[in-house]
Amino acid sequence: MSEIRDIRPYLVYENVREKIVFKLVNTERNSELLEDVPHIPFMDLSIVFGCVVGQKEDAVGYILVHNVHLRLWDVTVEKLFQEARENTPKMMPYEVRNMAEVMCEIEEAEHPEEYDHDKCMEKFSDDAPMYMLSNKKRIEGAACLIYPNLIRDLAETVDSSLYIIPSSIHELLLIPAENADEDTNTETEKELRVMIKDINDTQTAPDEILSYSLYYYDKTEGKLIIKE
Repeated sequence: MSEIRDIRPYLVYENVREKIVFKLVNTERNSELLEDVPHIPFMDLSIVFGCVVGQKEDAVGYILVHNVHLRLWDVTVEKLFQEARENTPKMMPYEVRNMAEVMCEIEEAEHPEEYDHDKCMEKFSDDAPMYMLSNKKRIEGAACLIYPNLIRDLAETVDSSLYIIPSSIHELLLIPAENADEDTNTETEKELRVMIKDINDTQTAPDEILSYSLYYYDKTEGKLIIKE
């Protein structure tokens, strides 16, 4: 996080309004924090806000907005949300990557001398289509879930409803939903829930867990829900 040498500019809302961004946190896991910060409920998550104080190529420095800031700035949480909806996609543009490319990137990093890109891509080409959604810095990228119309547009691009796996606060995994019968979809959802639990329990730091829920964007209805 960047060091703030002079706090005076941050005392006036007009000076910070274009730097207000949002991120997603799990409501239950952050219940104590949420008592002290402005937030908006969103399914089993909460939208919280930050003020960006500095950026580098692979890092973002920001201060978390607390209730005291709302009183100091004399603004509402709804106003913060309006600003963040406009600012966050601009300051942290989204990025969608095919998971085959992601896996090959990992293999190249782990075995650079043996790596063969074409063979690697061929190895993963038979897997079911899966995409990683984050921002270009890959920091707090799960917030892309609430970028205006983004999930809708991605569903239109792949011409399918989407299962959304909350792999961490930094990224989401998107899987096109098969146009299959109900029994097949039920089995798929069971497998995805197992995947979510495995990712959270074995691959994600506790403070970076977003949720154990399976999300679903219904392309026909234009709705994002938790799959119970």
